[in-house]
Amino acid sequence: MRWILNYHEHKVQDGQAECLYAGNFLKDTELLSREDKRFHFQRLIDLNDRLKKNMTQIILSFHQSEFVDNNKMRLIGREYMREMALDKQPFLIYRHYDAVNPHAHIILTNIKSDGTSLKLERRHYFHSRNITKKLDQKYKLVPSAFMARVDEWDRQQVIQKVIHGVTPLHSTFNAVLGNIIPQYKYTSLDELNIILRSYNIRASTGEDGSLVHRHRGLIYLALDERSKKNKAYIKASILMGKPTLKNLEKRFVQNEALREPHRQHLTTAIDWAFYKKTLSFEAFEKAMEKESIGIFVQKDAKGDFENIWYTDYEHKTIFNGNDLGEQYTAGDISRRCVTAEIYQEQQQQSEKQALRVRPRLDHM
Repeated sequence: MRWILNYHEHKVQDGQAECLYAGNFLKDTELLSREDKRFHFQRLIDLNDRLKKNMTQIILSFHQSEFVDNNKMRLIGREYMREMALDKQPFLIYRHYDAVNPHAHIILTNIKSDGTSLKLERRHYFHSRNITKKLDQKYKLVPSAFMARVDEWDRQQVIQKVIHGVTPLHSTFNAVLGNIIPQYKYTSLDELNIILRSYNIRASTGEDGSLVHRHRGLIYLALDERSKKNKAYIKASILMGKPTLKNLEKRFVQNEALREPHRQHLTTAIDWAFYKKTLSFEAFEKAMEKESIGIFVQKDAKGDFENIWYTDYEHKTIFNGNDLGEQYTAGDISRRCVTAEIYQEQQQQSEKQALRVRPRLDHM
């Protein structure tokens, strides 16, 4: 309960959500503190401490083309709870602004005032579908039948960068991950993140000590253009294909063997770039780009090369330089490259040399 409540309250604090309605609380919504909300849920939870899962969360999601103001969303949320016969429980309706499509989260406790548990069964799911169809008609919303095809629509999207507040997070994450996860041959979360960073996405196991980290969970974060973490994220378990840590670890093992046949292509391309040539790192990057190979370098606090990864976009493989061999590590590449100034001087000298040896043409 504390985790769910804190999650939404942090969203409110960060300006990414607001509490639209508090049902069956002693105070009006705008007068409730976080502690008031926690107290009202806790007093029911204390009636049945045997129940491990003591909270339920319901998401009401609308199509991104619709304009749903707070009053309309509040009315729909309250009517939905009434039709589901859940309106006697203390519940909170939060509107979130972390995606393009309008949506609300409704949270409530699973324990009734007599201490018995509130069990949501399969029949409630079908009842919920019927209710949403009625609400679609009553409030002239995009039909639920259309929304039910959202996963298929996600698969057909052209993969693009995540731009927080512009691109719809759920469908964009699905489109990117649906293409990257099954096709690329990565063997660690770090390697996967090197590929995903091009799309402003990062897979994270959470901070040390966090609930996500303790339970070996995985979330996908939206990044800004400087690759800094955004507060918006989606849990791996609710994305298409379930790209959870457990499922990714199976791929790590499989990809070790699948990427091996393409190792030599990568090392040959790197060796050829330096063959009888002196390059700056920028020139080396451009040479690799012509071979459809991307380079990502991690630097230490002093700005020195600490780690390097090579992504072969043609064969959809990624290797850490340490795995390719000593001459392909970050340190060795740094030693083999000259500064941009020295490289520029060498290029100018080469051009002058070419002009001196060019044969003169006699004038007619």
